[in-house]
Amino acid sequence: MENGVQFVRHGVGLGILPGYAVAADDRIRAVPIVDENFQWSLYMATLRKRKPSAALRALLGLATAHLRHPEGTELGADLMDQHN
Repeated sequence: MENGVQFVRHGVGLGILPGYAVAADDRIRAVPIVDENFQWSLYMATLRKRKPSAALRALLGLATAHLRHPEGTELGADLMDQHN
């Protein structure tokens, strides 16, 4: 998140950041976003021939624990096998 704040601070672009990340910085103009529901799809791919590292297994575990799966979708069988 700090990198996002630094990019905005240095004029590299704009960002969607939580208010607390920029509240104390008077060089950044914060514009509240209201009445929006931020949702997007996340796709992950792994190599079948390579056993996932501990870091990848941890990431897959976090993704499966914290992301909502839309009705009618499910985790791929390979993903379930790899993070267990």
